[in-house]
Amino acid sequence: MKRLPTLLCLCSMVTAMATAQMAQPYYLKSQSDPDNSYVKQDFNLFNHLDLSFTGGTTGLGFDLASPIGNSVQLRAGYSAMPHWSYDMHFHVQVGDDPAASSSKFQRLSGLLEDFTGYKVNDDVRMIGQPTYHQLKLMVDVMPFQNKNWHLTAGFFVGPKKFAKAFNSTEDMPSLVAVGIYNKLYDKVVSSPVLTDPNYFINNSIGDILNDIEVLRLLMPGRDFNDLIERMADEMDLDFIPGLDPNDNIIKQTYQRIANYGRMGIHVGNYSHDILYDEDEYYEEDVLYTDSDWEWGPDGELIIHHQVGDVEHYKGEVKHAKGEVKYHKGDPYMMTPDENSMVRADWIVDNFRPYLGFGYGGRLMKNDDRWKISFDCGAMFWGGTPRIVTHEGIDLCRDVEDISGDVGRRVKFFKKFKAFPVLELRITYRLW
Repeated sequence: MKRLPTLLCLCSMVTAMATAQMAQPYYLKSQSDPDNSYVKQDFNLFNHLDLSFTGGTTGLGFDLASPIGNSVQLRAGYSAMPHWSYDMHFHVQVGDDPAASSSKFQRLSGLLEDFTGYKVNDDVRMIGQPTYHQLKLMVDVMPFQNKNWHLTAGFFVGPKKFAKAFNSTEDMPSLVAVGIYNKLYDKVVSSPVLTDPNYFINNSIGDILNDIEVLRLLMPGRDFNDLIERMADEMDLDFIPGLDPNDNIIKQTYQRIANYGRMGIHVGNYSHDILYDEDEYYEEDVLYTDSDWEWGPDGELIIHHQVGDVEHYKGEVKHAKGEVKYHKGDPYMMTPDENSMVRADWIVDNFRPYLGFGYGGRLMKNDDRWKISFDCGAMFWGGTPRIVTHEGIDLCRDVEDISGDVGRRVKFFKKFKAFPVLELRITYRLW
């Protein structure tokens, strides 16, 4: 916005020059006047048409140009960047502590390989690709008599997505494993196993058997048949947790997984508090996993809630709009989406003004039909671009301390408030 007055001033200057050139008559020698005097002639609009093929930082394209004055021409065209790729690398991290992540990952990788069947790597390759293409409308003003130099003002119009990045196909198994592990982790940390001291008493044998099925995934070589048989026989009256070490195997294993933390790609740290942009609701009823009671002043028993009472109802607001979702300094751990993919899109404005200059002349010495020209300028795409992940986090504005290949590229592109345009144009006069 600070550059807007300057941009408008430059556009006004080019427009004024174009208007002056369009309004200026020119003179030709009279062929019928014996004194060979000069006769005033008015220009003809669109009296010829040029076709140009272009190549440069805006991609490959073409445009059509025709004069709208003695020294002014109007150009319209289209360009697109061919798809090419460059690689970036992320590292998978377990938990919030990078120093402890490597040893945790080594311990978990074998487990993940056992129940996914795929080898899990801690390195994820991201493929970056430019995707931009745009229409353009330009006005060229030739301020000098030889018309070699020109000043240009105009605009580009194209999709907001300028480039994209996505994980490679060979890293899909690793991301699938990460997604499966996080699902198990979420189930573990939300289970009453870790919060209810009377878990074996307050939960049905069906719920406990479901938790044991999770254990079968977490500990594929372990046999739990004896534990299941004892629970079936003793659950009603005589089952007393703690008498045998096997009684606590569920809690011990769940606690071990909870201590590991979630698995994801540590991109960087949040540069400011991230807020919920809309209300988030509970998708199902949430029940209490413990009881809360006290004795009243007159010795009466006051029960606040019991195990199984509804703590939060389906549809109740879980997080209100404006509530802090992540705090400044918290690690940003990018996790795969529902399709086991990680993605990021480079977002700019649809409407992109352009200012520049150029130089051109004949391509062939004795043929005015062919010309060559060079253009240099800036395409204003709305300030610093947004690099938004599939989770809605902007790497340019929301995240700092980004390391590796990604960090270097983000720092590089944050410096560009406008896109540099360098273009070569080969032109042929159609008529």
